[in-house]
Amino acid sequence: MQPIFATITAANVWGDIDTRIAEAGADSLGFDTPLRWELAIKTHTLLMLVGVIVLVTGFSLGDIADEAITWVSNYDDDTKTEGDDKTDGDVDADGTSAQQDILLHLVTAVYGMFLFGVMSLSSFIFAWSFLKVKTDGEDF
Repeated sequence: MQPIFATITAANVWGDIDTRIAEAGADSLGFDTPLRWELAIKTHTLLMLVGVIVLVTGFSLGDIADEAITWVSNYDDDTKTEGDDKTDGDVDADGTSAQQDILLHLVTAVYGMFLFGVMSLSSFIFAWSFLKVKTDGEDF
């Protein structure tokens, strides 16, 4: 979703700037600026903020991907090594630790990927709320 949202955002900003340039060029002698400095700085800052957040979330998703996918190989040679109770020495039934680790790992991996996805999506929503290039930054 990140590349799709990034492409949509960039295309919208590009189209808004083209619209402003066309409007300014229609009634102009060529001495005015269709985009004020304040609006250019605001737009640049918002797009750079989105870029940094997407970079951080993309790197983080890539960084945890190996552990999220290949963690099961840690169990390929750990048979008959279940946990035991320290007080009476009772050993858990076969597969108990794997079952608990699978559940815990799935919850952690899904939550981590959901969190990074929400961070990325939130940065686009934040930028879309304030990018008003077509209307000359009316809320600036």
